[in-house]
Amino acid sequence: MDPHPAELERLQRTHSLKVTPAPVVYGLIFDLYLADSAECARVHQQLTSALRTLMLPAGREGQELAAQELSPDCSAQPGTQRLDLLAYNRAIAAAQARYGAGRVRPVLVYFNNLALPLPTGLAGDLRTLRSSATQPLVWALTLQAGAGTSLPFDVSETWTYSADAALTSPLERVARAQLPFDLMQQPPLEGFPVFSASELSTAREFKVCSSAGQVTGLNFTFGPKAVKVSPASPPRVSLAAAATSSLPAPHGSLQEAAARYEIEVCHANCERTYEPPDGDAAIWNTTSGCMLKTST
Repeated sequence: MDPHPAELERLQRTHSLKVTPAPVVYGLIFDLYLADSAECARVHQQLTSALRTLMLPAGREGQELAAQELSPDCSAQPGTQRLDLLAYNRAIAAAQARYGAGRVRPVLVYFNNLALPLPTGLAGDLRTLRSSATQPLVWALTLQAGAGTSLPFDVSETWTYSADAALTSPLERVARAQLPFDLMQQPPLEGFPVFSASELSTAREFKVCSSAGQVTGLNFTFGPKAVKVSPASPPRVSLAAAATSSLPAPHGSLQEAAARYEIEVCHANCERTYEPPDGDAAIWNTTSGCMLKTST
């Protein structure tokens, strides 16, 4: 038996990317026809108040974007309605500056109470927004035929009548199911460290014994062969889940990503032999695989 065997230790490592709530950023798009101007103002106020309560209940992070009125004063819809894309882009950029890039995915809520085809220009504007970097979702309360299929809506519910106290109930169900959006925590750009600062001070070499989850060594080969530890360039790993889209997604659609692995660390005499209780003596740092049988 070697009088100075390799000094070994087994350690468990876990790295995770958590799911957190994203801020709710939303904007209203009014495209209504109502002959009575007083009724127009009342419906605007009713919808604005209902959506504000729905989207931003007490304690929820987020903001309401300035509304866009496509049919001023609820006058006749001319068929040439267009969105002010520049104004929306500015508002979304301001929200990103406030909450952080990658944390904002707006919800745009479109209201239309006439069973008329969606103007071509407006449909194009909505598609342009939906394909932009923040990929906003468009929810609609409308009478337009075919909504939710060929039209650029992610959610389409039926407009009943302006005095209906339950007019926004379908959107309430959608909001309760989807909001707040989930946001996957982004990993550190430099990856996750294998060792803490105190562990790094005594670790000389290490091997990976086993792993669960898709984990990759960034500056070393992740596997059963011994790797020398350099304090100047500590070993770091990345998770495959880091490649997941960084955009917020409807609530419940993302799950925490985690990787667990076990390493065997050599603190001294790594080039000498180690004799496991149930095996033959072997030089630790030239033998593939771990030699200790249990974690310490």
